[in-house]
Amino acid sequence: LGKWIFRCVVAKKMQPVELLALAMPLGLGVTGSIQGILSTNGFFHYGIIINSLIGSFLIIVELMKSNNYSGVNWHAIYQRISLPTFVFLILVFTTWLGIHSPVIDGDALCYHLEVAKRMAGQDGLIFDPDLHETVYPLIVESLQSMALHFSGPIATRSISFLFGLSLACATVILARPFVGFDKSYWAGSLLLTLPIVNAGMISPLNDVPLASLCASSLASFIFLSEVAPVQKRILISGLYCGLACGVKFPGIVWTVVMVTTIPYLIHETKNSTRIQIRFTLRCIAFFAFVVMITGGYWYLRAALVTGNPVHPYFRDTFGGKGLDEVLAEDRKAPLEKLLNITTAPLVMSLAPSRFDSFSHQVGPLLLAVIPLGLCFKMQGLWYFYLFVAWLEMAVCLSQRQSPRFFLACFAPLCAAAVAVIHENTGNYNSKKTAKINQAKFVFGLILCLTTISLNLARVRLSIMVVSGLVNKSEWLVSHEPTFWLGRWADFNLPRDARIIGQDHRGFYWSRSYSMEKAHRRRLGMNETNMNSDQMIRHMKLQGFSHLVMAEPIPQNAVEFDPTLSIILGEWLKSTQPMFDVTLRENDGFLRRYRIYELLNNNTDIKSHKYDEFIEQATLKSFTEDKK
Repeated sequence: LGKWIFRCVVAKKMQPVELLALAMPLGLGVTGSIQGILSTNGFFHYGIIINSLIGSFLIIVELMKSNNYSGVNWHAIYQRISLPTFVFLILVFTTWLGIHSPVIDGDALCYHLEVAKRMAGQDGLIFDPDLHETVYPLIVESLQSMALHFSGPIATRSISFLFGLSLACATVILARPFVGFDKSYWAGSLLLTLPIVNAGMISPLNDVPLASLCASSLASFIFLSEVAPVQKRILISGLYCGLACGVKFPGIVWTVVMVTTIPYLIHETKNSTRIQIRFTLRCIAFFAFVVMITGGYWYLRAALVTGNPVHPYFRDTFGGKGLDEVLAEDRKAPLEKLLNITTAPLVMSLAPSRFDSFSHQVGPLLLAVIPLGLCFKMQGLWYFYLFVAWLEMAVCLSQRQSPRFFLACFAPLCAAAVAVIHENTGNYNSKKTAKINQAKFVFGLILCLTTISLNLARVRLSIMVVSGLVNKSEWLVSHEPTFWLGRWADFNLPRDARIIGQDHRGFYWSRSYSMEKAHRRRLGMNETNMNSDQMIRHMKLQGFSHLVMAEPIPQNAVEFDPTLSIILGEWLKSTQPMFDVTLRENDGFLRRYRIYELLNNNTDIKSHKYDEFIEQATLKSFTEDKK
């Protein structure tokens, strides 16, 4: 689909790396848009049918065009595989191993896959005020809902992997103006070694897809600079930016960055001595129009449902419903920290914990390489890449966004880094060519082996799953408490049960689940002095039938809001839970789970012990099925 759209706009044949970098994210984005628009209007299965028909039709057309296909010329492919290409393919393969492990990612279980599950299970998606993510831009979650429908939660990891592969290939295209075709694969390899990218490619989140679409918007402009008129490049780039806005709010930031740089791109490719102001303004207006048409649906939907197009953010600006706590003063970057934002590329590499991002490591390699470029006379495009990356990073950090929100900036940075390495190794006479080649080989070998070892350590579970040594459900039983609790609810609670709980992870619950903190914060109950009887009465009036307490041991072991535990202190002491068990989390700390019945307190349901549940569940077995 992406190839067809791209060639309809620009009649340009594409190599495999260009198909992955430009056609694949475009096709995935359009498919997700179709699925999401129909699903949010109550037609999930119609989206499945329409996307299947489109895909089938285009496959038939491609097959009819390929009557002279004589098979794969493996010898020709083997001859074209150079050292940079080989390293790139090895890194892609070792990353691919990681998509086979069961899903225990916290953000995925409370947001991304929870939204996708509701979309697929309810034949559509209705806005839930207690889960404000149901009104976010949802292109990736729409794709994940299709993966859930056909295969299951593990398959949702493949969405991030495909977009991550596209991101790496877009980096390859960005590096071509500096190092040529073959050596540009070093840029893709360098990107794949960044822990923040490598880990994001195997996580069922939307950060890597966002970065992929953003990087493709810039790569398409560079790729088509000599073969397509400016208007068509603006159209293609606007399509990517519009789809990026349909993935996540930071897509708007990248769109602003692209608008800022369009004058330079037009001036550079037209080879004119001065910028034509009227023509540039027309291009920017056309670009903005394409972005609004492509990604505006999600913001229009949010405005109609909540009164705020970027709900729940910027409530003071747009009005409507929202959460004041989301953008509280302590989450904003004050003006006196402007120096931190300006020097962010340095600090992010060495001390990401300063930006609440210890787990999102960038690594020191970019910082070690890029400053060397100041010692050489680099192309103007090289400085342009640095400016684009810094501007994206600075704007996002001004809103205290996590580094995974501006992953797109690492594509031009990796291209710039490889340009520096190429420039550094190219300024030697022919007598030293052999030594330079040896150095390149050693560099590639070290890069490859280091990343492979890190990947294998990260995806060791996936390797055991692929080899059949580990059963996915049995592993989830011992590593994901909410999987156990979801199965217990499946055996013991009525189908129409509505659960409210302290744990934020709702995906594995087999009944309707709401996060208590989000519900309390939305209603402004943080500022009230409710007693336990009033809180229980409120929950009953809201229609919740069961309460789940999920207190860590001790309570300060992890980030935890004890407000509900304090309010219900007396009630918890005097009420017997239906289920009471202490489980070990995957991070190693303990958490005590208690399930209470809010409605029909005089029920005859007996309290279930943990050992009895294990025996009951084992008899029914934990084999996976599509349901």
